[in-house]
Amino acid sequence: MKNQMMRFLDIVSLAWRRLTKLIPLIFLSSLLFGGCGSNAEPAGLAELHRIADSEGLSEAEQYLAGLPDRPRLDTARAAASDADPGISAIGINTLVQSGYPDEAVPALSSRVAAGDDLTAFGYAWAHGDDPQLPVRMYLKICRYQLAKLDSFEGTQRMRVERFLSDGGHVDALREFSLEAVEHRLKRIESGLR
Repeated sequence: MKNQMMRFLDIVSLAWRRLTKLIPLIFLSSLLFGGCGSNAEPAGLAELHRIADSEGLSEAEQYLAGLPDRPRLDTARAAASDADPGISAIGINTLVQSGYPDEAVPALSSRVAAGDDLTAFGYAWAHGDDPQLPVRMYLKICRYQLAKLDSFEGTQRMRVERFLSDGGHVDALREFSLEAVEHRLKRIESGLR
């Protein structure tokens, strides 16, 4: 009995030593890959908030840019729809700059519906490597909003209709109509070719 107890304690001790060696690895993988659950918030998002609160948005953006691809994109996806407009902007810009502009569109559309001004995004995109990016993004947002137009109500619907009618400052419409917006968007699209 005593030998069995000693053997049991040896096994527990060995298991504990192995587990304590794995804890740093488990923590690091959680930080880099956002935890175990598929709906888990990326650990990088909490860190992004912490850095933004303590050091500023510029440092938070640098932190995000320094992450490996997968955790950077996972964090950017979560950040894009964050309630904090600064964190959201970092996520949106990261997605667009990383070649995933379509993933930024729902967050941009939500910002339009909330009454946010997207001029700063357009300015940043216009001064990047692709001068047509602001127009392409405007068209993507408009197409997304048209597809979901019935989901917007009240003030949000009014803001979306205004964005569809005169956002982008190209061929502005005096009043909203689906047919006029479709024609307007087709004219804008033809200018990209």
